Amino acid sequence: MDDETTTPPPDGREPAPVDQILTVRQGQSLSVLARENYGDWRLWPYLYDANRARIGAHPDLLKVGTTIRIPGRAPNADAAADLVARAEGHMKIWQDWKSRGRGGLPPLPPWILGDRTETTGAA
Repeated sequence: MDDETTTPPPDGREPAPVDQILTVRQGQSLSVLARENYGDWRLWPYLYDANRARIGAHPDLLKVGTTIRIPGRAPNADAAADLVARAEGHMKIWQDWKSRGRGGLPPLPPWILGDRTETTGAA
């Protein structure tokens, strides 16, 4: 019988969480993956920030078959608050975009995409 338990390091600390590599399947989005991995869909910007080079300029363009990295460690509380503000701002933009009957993808301001040089938007 294989023993799958992990022996803690000698200093008593927990082993560091391990990042996962995932291939995106039909029906998956960054918000779905954030909910599955961190318990909160609003942490999707954390996944976007970790995979921006693979996903591209717009977080809503996650394509089936794309290989992304899921960070093993969830963001700390301070980072999570910023991520949630970005996700909620994104949701408001989408709701406004759709309520005006527009199709396609709305343009997203830099602060939602994580650009710290422009701070307008998040309150």
